[in-house]
Amino acid sequence: MAGRAGRRARPLVVAAAAALLVAGLGPAGPARVPALARLAPARPAPEGAGTGSGGGSPVAAVARPPGPRGGPRADAPRVVSLEVPGENERVSLGPKGEEQPSTQALDPAISSDGRYVAYRTITIVGSQSAYAVRLHDRSAGTTIQLYPLEGSASDGFPLNPGAGILGAPAISADGQYVAFAAATSTGWRILMWGAAEGIFAPFAGTTAGRLASTTLPSLSGDGRYVGFLGSAGATLSARVPPRFYLFDRVARTMTIVGVDEAGAPVGSASSEFYGGIAVSADGTRVAFSDLSPRSKNTIRQVWLRDVGASRTTLLSATPAGAESGGSSWEPAISADGTVVAFSSSSSDLVAGDGNGRTDVYAWREGSGLRRVSATVNGADGSGASDEPAISADGRHVAFTSSSDNLVPGDTTGPLDPNLDALDPTDVFAVDLVTGYLARVSVGLGPREPDGSSSAPSLSRNGRYVAFQSRATNLVEGDTNGESDAFVRNRIPELTLTANPTDFGAAPVQSPPGVTRTVTVTSTGGSAARVTALARGGANASDFLVTAETCTNVLLYPGQSCTVQVLFLPLAGGARSAELQATATTPTAPVPAALVGRGGVGSITVSPPVGPPGIVAIVTGAGFPPATPISLGWSAGITPTPLEAVVTDAKGGFVAQLLVMPGDVLGPRLVQAAPTGGPAAVAPATARFLVVASTAGPPIIDFVQVFRDELGRPIILRR
Repeated sequence: MAGRAGRRARPLVVAAAAALLVAGLGPAGPARVPALARLAPARPAPEGAGTGSGGGSPVAAVARPPGPRGGPRADAPRVVSLEVPGENERVSLGPKGEEQPSTQALDPAISSDGRYVAYRTITIVGSQSAYAVRLHDRSAGTTIQLYPLEGSASDGFPLNPGAGILGAPAISADGQYVAFAAATSTGWRILMWGAAEGIFAPFAGTTAGRLASTTLPSLSGDGRYVGFLGSAGATLSARVPPRFYLFDRVARTMTIVGVDEAGAPVGSASSEFYGGIAVSADGTRVAFSDLSPRSKNTIRQVWLRDVGASRTTLLSATPAGAESGGSSWEPAISADGTVVAFSSSSSDLVAGDGNGRTDVYAWREGSGLRRVSATVNGADGSGASDEPAISADGRHVAFTSSSDNLVPGDTTGPLDPNLDALDPTDVFAVDLVTGYLARVSVGLGPREPDGSSSAPSLSRNGRYVAFQSRATNLVEGDTNGESDAFVRNRIPELTLTANPTDFGAAPVQSPPGVTRTVTVTSTGGSAARVTALARGGANASDFLVTAETCTNVLLYPGQSCTVQVLFLPLAGGARSAELQATATTPTAPVPAALVGRGGVGSITVSPPVGPPGIVAIVTGAGFPPATPISLGWSAGITPTPLEAVVTDAKGGFVAQLLVMPGDVLGPRLVQAAPTGGPAAVAPATARFLVVASTAGPPIIDFVQVFRDELGRPIILRR
């Protein structure tokens, strides 16, 4: 499958494999094994199928990720620590969905739609280790063992310690093919499983089948092409340096792809332990890593081979185009072959790399190289990062890191001293376009995971992340004390703000009304598409969508779109509705409440009674914001209209009303209306009573009105 390289063996497996091969143990491996366990032809569910448990709320901060060559990006994406919403699902289960005791699940590889997950297991049987490759169907909730098919069944699956060591599996994009390497007495041999074929030897009867050792398989999207490392020679001492090949299962032909940009063959005696290969979806491009001929086989580099053009490009190159001074490995490739991620211990690939640790890089055709395992401002990670995986769309890269400063609040642990206490690792995922960086190995609650997580694999658009973990708090009931295989469902979610959206007051059936903006933001773990917008509620006709940038737009985490809503009330009084968004999310987004008031706002006069010469305070609310308000006075010698005031952002105002000395006594009607509004709209009114003075001369000059921090009027008389 395009995405992750053919995994090099981990130290435990390397040591065991070396011992096995030197001792000359292990089976030769069958040319073909009857398909005792098969899957029916798959009907891949769209990304979004599957269930699990887990979740919580995010801890978010806004910052800038590293850009090309380590420089800052122009945008300001969201960075999260414990990514939610999301669900964790343990996929390394028994045939009846039961927990597997004494069984480690390693190196999960996920299909493009997230339905199928292949992984290998190591089960302790007495004093021996029994290896197996299994496949979990997340849609059906079933697990089958692909290999071996014979042996005892102490954990519900056939266990055969004598079957030998098995390498990490590779899976096709559609989940219908799985390839893996099995150790033999003379080397490794690649086997494949097909949903229709069962287990078979893909190279049987071909030139590739005559190679003494074949390992590190990587599959194209449909499983037609197999990239691998192969070597000839009957024994270790006689074996020629391995080479990287691409095998076409339809044409039954093999092509050498392991050559550097100068055409020199790439391969050494240690290739099977330190090499890596990844094939694009159509098999036309192959990324590989191995010791470089130019460095006399002392430093590993990463190359991209265009098979059709017979052209090789050095990816682990310095800004000047030279080979890097440190080793690079573990290539992962996008479906179209234009994006390649890899690990490197070199410090000269981008500017500002000073941590002296392994980092993860992404190369994009036409854009060059950037470091993705850096802090949000482009600074060094505090720990090592490696094991990159890439989504088929080339947008997302997942990786393993022991850094605790890539996202805020990373405090994985405390861990069991017998597990990973000294150097705990987490799985991270980054969006190469927006820079959205999240930690996806999330415990329930959400909580910090209590064990290390590693070996990620991504679905087509990065929604599903498969990984292995020793944590016991990713799902409920994890008590086997072993490494398990998990899938993180990075649930898409949309949030509408402001909620509620308050339009204040607007004249009834009289344009221009009041316009507000509702913002739709992607707040989940993966992208969501807005498919439709609608209005609902009691007074839906009072609120009109006049412009929007949301329909059919795919919003990645942290991205937003806007909806312009016009409030034009059809009647007076309180009016309400809601803006509803239909989207590709598991649950419908919470609608934004729309509230407003038909007619002009309301006013109060304080005090409502006073003698000539008094200054009363008129307070308005519910008017259109930032709008001039004309104040009037029904009778008397006070000027009419009074000087206009302008409402604040919430549609309120405070004004002073001076009752002139000598004004006539009696009731008055204070009036307030937006200037320029239709004459037919009745103004807001409040009553005031002018009474005779009872004590002291009236105060008629030097009156000022202020507001305190709570907006209450303060009257200053001089």
